[in-house]
Amino acid sequence: MQFSIEGNYPVLRCILNRGETIKTSAGAMSWMSDGFDLEVKSGGLRRGIARTN
Repeated sequence: MQFSIEGNYPVLRCILNRGETIKTSAGAMSWMSDGFDLEVKSGGLRRGIARTN
């Protein structure tokens, strides 16, 4: 993995090799390039329901 901090906001840009993964907080990803799979987990049924209240 290669990464750099860029821009005025700042933005963390990560370049992953095949088979590498990255985890991010909900709402923290601004964009991703084509060819990536996105997997979303709520942390379990109770945590998912608790977030809606």
